[in-house]
Amino acid sequence: MRFRVIATDGDGTLLNDGRMSCTTAAALERARDANIILILVTGQTCDDLKTFPHLDLFHLVVAENGGVLLSPISGTELLLGKAPPQQLVHALQQLGLKKLQVGRSMISADIGDERRLSEVVKELAPEWRVIRNRHDAMILPANIDKASGLATALNEINVPKSQVVAIGDAENDAAMLRLCGLGFAVSNAVSLLKDRAQVLTKGAAGQGFVELVDDVLHDCLPAPQRVA
Repeated sequence: MRFRVIATDGDGTLLNDGRMSCTTAAALERARDANIILILVTGQTCDDLKTFPHLDLFHLVVAENGGVLLSPISGTELLLGKAPPQQLVHALQQLGLKKLQVGRSMISADIGDERRLSEVVKELAPEWRVIRNRHDAMILPANIDKASGLATALNEINVPKSQVVAIGDAENDAAMLRLCGLGFAVSNAVSLLKDRAQVLTKGAAGQGFVELVDDVLHDCLPAPQRVA
């Protein structure tokens, strides 16, 4: 097989409204049985991941959009990004945002508050940046994204990025797809990611991932090509 690793986003790619279908879980198990290394690359925090379905099927997890590397087997966590500045956290808390969440290296809120987040970040933490993840806006250190987190994970297992196929659905997955040997977008992906992906699946969240696993296991992935 040309690809030794599958790097996948979570919600919207593997999960539909936070739920994983039986066929998706079975695809993960088939990949593991075939010695494919599975890496979950997600914007969720480590606390969120405590309820992530079948987390034990993954060899490594890149959480907080590249900010934390987690081993589901040992439970160890490695902080890859800086902790959010307390001054920034306090200022955002004072705004009374409904969906504000502070992680180990990431702050997230509703996408509707993106402008207010950007204003506060520009004033108090210009070395940080605001990015989009469908319905969420994320604040991260400038050098942290899904690509940087996945690159660290690949160094841990000594696998070149050319042997990795990645799949996602949202804006924050673009960096990960760009890093890897082949990038997939599920059919429910945002337009930006579809434009950046080399392959589009026929199926949406869950089923699109199943298609990818079958293609990897049968070594019938198409030659990389830019989607029109």
